[in-house]
Amino acid sequence: YQHNPSWSKEAVARKYGKRSFLNRKDVLSQSTFTRESRLKQHRLLVRYISTILLLVALVEFCVDSFPHRIRGFDDIERKVFTDVTYPYRLSEGIANEIRSSTYFNGLIALRHAADVASHIQEEVTFLSPYVGDTDKPESLAPRARVPSKGLCLLFRLMTLHPTGHELGVILQQRDNPYARCIILMYLRFLCPVTKLWKWFRKHVTDEEQVDIVGNGRKTMSAGAFARKLLTDGQFMGVYFPRLAQAQVADLKANLTELLAQYSNTPLLDSRKRNARRTPRNEERERGRVEKGGTRDE
Repeated sequence: YQHNPSWSKEAVARKYGKRSFLNRKDVLSQSTFTRESRLKQHRLLVRYISTILLLVALVEFCVDSFPHRIRGFDDIERKVFTDVTYPYRLSEGIANEIRSSTYFNGLIALRHAADVASHIQEEVTFLSPYVGDTDKPESLAPRARVPSKGLCLLFRLMTLHPTGHELGVILQQRDNPYARCIILMYLRFLCPVTKLWKWFRKHVTDEEQVDIVGNGRKTMSAGAFARKLLTDGQFMGVYFPRLAQAQVADLKANLTELLAQYSNTPLLDSRKRNARRTPRNEERERGRVEKGGTRDE
């Protein structure tokens, strides 16, 4: 077109095609530019792929180096948190009450399960899910309920998705009974039924006393609380996931067998004797010996 001005663009297009407006020199330069740009794109693509592979290798190294924190879900599976309707196995009403609580909104700084456990040891003094709650059913309880610190910390623990290793470390803290009880509630909500007894069997005979409603009005042992979680479907208006009758029967059979073994241990017999050894009983025993075995009136 440039060498023969008599040709029109339409004539060149009809003879050589629509892309033949350029002379051969321009076509060669364009092809060279296209080849260089493609090489540059290939180099960038190779660089991106190598970077992605390096990141994948780094993540795998981190997973292998810290198994107890990243993939240490020995007994608690992550799939239980994927339920859309009830993300944490709590009813929507209770979850909304907790989210609207001022105390719960102040727990955002707690990033690990160990922080939650230390917070429980410092601030939780009873296990009732609501402040000022009693043993009345939920239908008779007042409508405007304030979630207790224990319930808020339990929900915060659910949002952190702790590993089985972290839960086991907290359950081994003998000086923190309320943390152990709240961890057992967490397990009752989220642990698979087939693994419940594995977690609970070491704690159903715990004799340390915990307060239920506050101010010492009602207390029970931590072991009795653990047994209540296994056999009952609710705790003071907070309902747990339902268990099949066969599963409940198996748990009760395991409880009966374990308690029968525990009641026959010499340690428990010595505790019973020490519990009966009061000053009045010792005086009565002394009177029986002095009177030749007759009952001292």
